[in-house]
Amino acid sequence: MCILLQPEDIQFLSSDITVDLTYNNISIIDLQNLELLALAQNQYQPLPNRRILLDQNPLMCDCEVYDLLRYLEGRLEPEARSMFEIIPGNLSCAGPPEMRGAAVTQLNSLKLQCLLPRLGDCPHPCTCYERPADFALVVDCSGLNLSQSPANLPDPVKFSVSVLSPRRLRLNQTELWLKGNRIVTLPPTSAPGYDRVTRLYVSHNNISTLEAEQVPPHLQVSGYLANHLACHFSPELVISVLLASSQVLELDHNNLMGLKAPTLQALSNRTSLHRFTLHANPWQCDCSARGMLNFLQEHFTQVYIMHSTSNSDVPCVQGC
Repeated sequence: MCILLQPEDIQFLSSDITVDLTYNNISIIDLQNLELLALAQNQYQPLPNRRILLDQNPLMCDCEVYDLLRYLEGRLEPEARSMFEIIPGNLSCAGPPEMRGAAVTQLNSLKLQCLLPRLGDCPHPCTCYERPADFALVVDCSGLNLSQSPANLPDPVKFSVSVLSPRRLRLNQTELWLKGNRIVTLPPTSAPGYDRVTRLYVSHNNISTLEAEQVPPHLQVSGYLANHLACHFSPELVISVLLASSQVLELDHNNLMGLKAPTLQALSNRTSLHRFTLHANPWQCDCSARGMLNFLQEHFTQVYIMHSTSNSDVPCVQGC
């Protein structure tokens, strides 16, 4: 029998109390309403004396644990953290299988992602995950020997309504992994679901051309998220969360020989593009590469080049 622990279950009249819940069968600790509850009560105690001991419980470390991790990391509102002090001790994960035995205090809420049920919306044979920290639907099609990318991607907004348990946070973007396949070309962003892609990992394929209409339009980091973080958290944490929400396009280790002017313009317009990889492609180094040289000079902070001792691994730009 699994036990669910929620904020409503751990409210106390006493301001000085220790509740020992160790060695029980608590498998779910869902704190998603804790901030709302704390703000509604409008009470703040800088030094809480309400302590909850949780060691030695069979915790399931799926996405229900997300807000517990935020609490332990000090990422909840101060009012929520002051309601009580959760002492995890050596609390570890009993599942899912890939997390079994991991110490809860060593988990990172920004990296937490959870397997979604295999429904018809997730393209076969790919695997779909939820990542609550940046509201992302992760579609992983890496290393599956695919000759083409999925014709359709699920709409993360509709997908979250049909698949996820009710949460305050809904998915609103897609991260697509296509690394290590045999893909020759990408579909246009007019294909269903591709307009929601904010991160595209397509290195180690056979792509020879990239057209402007294949460059995902990308969603911008929401102003609400940026403003909310800036008001409540340290600059270092704000930067880490916003980088997690930034745009990525990895095209290294393909067969690209050049990028056309419309494609370079489309890339230039992606103002939130944080990481763009181009190394290990057979770039054609003639006068037609002038536009690409200008692009690299203007966007050198965004373009990541993996240097090596082999010149073939570095984009080649020569004079005419």
